[in-house]
Amino acid sequence: MRLLLTAAAVALVSLTPACQTISRDHAVLNIPDTPFLTTTEASDVQIKRALTNRGWRVVEESPGVIVATYSKGVEDPHVVTSKVTYDDDSFSIDYVSSSNMRYDAEDGTIHRNYNRWVANLHSDLSGG
Repeated sequence: MRLLLTAAAVALVSLTPACQTISRDHAVLNIPDTPFLTTTEASDVQIKRALTNRGWRVVEESPGVIVATYSKGVEDPHVVTSKVTYDDDSFSIDYVSSSNMRYDAEDGTIHRNYNRWVANLHSDLSGG
């Protein structure tokens, strides 16, 4: 039993430095020109529905452009703003701004959750 505990402790200690090198920040994910999931619904309606279903709030709208904000957390929330540009056939999602997301303009990195939130929207709109 003692040997088993010692082996487990050694394994745990040897994995700790490896875990510390995994970054929570990743390159900002911008989704370029992507075809929509086949639908009879108008592009703007489809985008607004996907945003709303994922908890995003539309803050600005003009022909071919929807700007939306996503906020996670109550105290010191993580907030991101993205711009969805679209036409009848395709869409793009681009980073606009954020707070409490460790965005680094010089490195082009941001907290990994931003990329997950954008990837979810991409999946909802493209079917993939």
